[in-house]
Amino acid sequence: MEGKLYKRLRLALGLTTSELSKKIGVGSNYISMMESGKRAVSELQARKIIDLIVEAERNDDPCFVELKKIFRH
Repeated sequence: MEGKLYKRLRLALGLTTSELSKKIGVGSNYISMMESGKRAVSELQARKIIDLIVEAERNDDPCFVELKKIFRH
């Protein structure tokens, strides 16, 4: 997945780089490098990000509620 997409996902989750880094167990510098395409994202870190998205969707996060509406059409 492209770095810019990771940034968009982080923003959709409403997280700063620091907050995301704590949630997935890496340094905030890792997040910045990942989002700029300077560092590959490990399978483990990608899985953790996916888990955060699934959790947000299950908890009816407003952003993901709207996305579900859009993609149902």
